[in-house]
Amino acid sequence: ALVDNRSVLNLANWAHHLMRVGHKTNSAVISEDVLGKTLHYITNPPLFEKAQNIEFEDFCEAWKKIVFKLFGKNHDSEFQKIISELQWLNTQLKSEEKLERTAGFIPTIYLTQTEIDWTMAVQQAAEENLEMPKYPLSRGPQKPRLIDLYRTVQLYRIVQTTKLPEFIKHRDNIKATILDRCRGLLRDKAS
Repeated sequence: ALVDNRSVLNLANWAHHLMRVGHKTNSAVISEDVLGKTLHYITNPPLFEKAQNIEFEDFCEAWKKIVFKLFGKNHDSEFQKIISELQWLNTQLKSEEKLERTAGFIPTIYLTQTEIDWTMAVQQAAEENLEMPKYPLSRGPQKPRLIDLYRTVQLYRIVQTTKLPEFIKHRDNIKATILDRCRGLLRDKAS
């Protein structure tokens, strides 16, 4: 299938920003250029490479080839650390998908009323393009899903008021991510 080059570049850019914020690193192996070349390698595979039914492991293999081709073994330890964490996250996603398919199971997260109120305020602020509320507790969120939402809100605060065109184009993607995470938290909270 033909894939629009701009879509690949936008996806690479978005993946770069998510990894940069999520892993708190600015390593060369997660640069937009490297991710763009990896996605190009997958969407335009050379002869005798897998061209359909691409899965996460195929992406990791293509990424590894691109990183080795560009940097050799210079960034191998950084790359392995990032890949290990992404593989762990992928395993978690697959296990969550498997659990969702089993009848009668409803995933829950235990949230305090303060956490619920903050999540609802973030959702409303994103829907109405208002300033994002600060997290009400000084120590910050402690639960992994709330930490993830908090980091995304921090990123949104940067792009919400900026005039830089490279950040403006990500505003809608970040907003959609915030809304999705808020809905997920509010849906999965224990009653």
